[in-house]
Formats: sequence, C-alpha cells, structure tokens
Amino acid sequence: MAGAGKSLSEQAWCLQPTRNPAGDWSQAATLAARAAELRKQGGDLEGCAQSLFLQAVCLLHGGRDRTEVVAARAALAEAHDLLGQVPGSTDLAKVDEWLESIKER
Repeated sequence: MAGAGKSLSEQAWCLQPTRNPAGDWSQAATLAARAAELRKQGGDLEGCAQSLFLQAVCLLHGGRDRTEVVAARAALAEAHDLLGQVPGSTDLAKVDEWLESIKER
C-alpha cells in the first residue's frame, strides 16, 4: 500500500502546472489525497504527511475559494499531527509554516 501511495504522490507532483504545462491543480490534489490514504494504510506516517502537504499545496495553488482553503488547512493539520509522531521529522516546521500562512484566510 505504501509503495502505491508513493507512486501516486509522484504522479501528483508531476501533474502540478508549475511542472507540467498540461497539468491540473485539482487532479494533482485528488491524487495526493489518495496517495496519503494509501501511505497511511501502509503504515508510512511520514509519507502520508508528505502527501497531505502536497495536497494542500495543490489546493492552495488551484484556487483561493473558501472550500479549498478549508480543505488545505485540514490536510496540513493532519500532516502536523502525523509528523508529531515521527521522531526527528524535518518536515514539521515546513507544515507549521504553511499552516501559519493560511491562518487568517
């Protein structure tokens, strides 16, 4: 499961319009969300959190409507909680920085 999730996360990364002119933020966010689910089912908490972070980035780049911001905030909050369980995580500060940046939206 975790390996399939990593693969989906890489596909989501490649679908970002900043990396692929034919990409789509919404599709990338959807793939990242599915990747997070699979990584979590496979016991890869750090990988799950990384996919949730990618999902949030895609949601925030894809649009700024309230629904996307709320969904991005939820994904980042879950990533924060998961990374808190990963000793020595280097991604926690990045997640917290993004959470802080959308706090007032």
